[in-house]
Amino acid sequence: MGSQILPSCFPATSTDTWKAQTVKLGAISGKFRLSFEGVRGASYDGDVAIDDIHFEKCGSVTPYCSSDQFTCNTPECIPLKYQCNFYDDCKDKSDEVL
Repeated sequence: MGSQILPSCFPATSTDTWKAQTVKLGAISGKFRLSFEGVRGASYDGDVAIDDIHFEKCGSVTPYCSSDQFTCNTPECIPLKYQCNFYDDCKDKSDEVL
């Protein structure tokens, strides 16, 4: 999986109010990871709070499990050998239903 950095600079303010920000990711096919990084300057204190993250206008999340994996309904992938082993590996029992 390649890496793409979408720089978004949210300027520091001296107020104690919440700031809402929107970042457009564009079309992403396949798996992706979303990371947040907060950087504090040497001459000032700072707090970073990330809250209420949501995605809009997204298709359903479908994992891309390999041929030696089972696709759970959660959705996630588990090794095929964990299917029907009397343990709820998927955390929704989908790997134990025949």
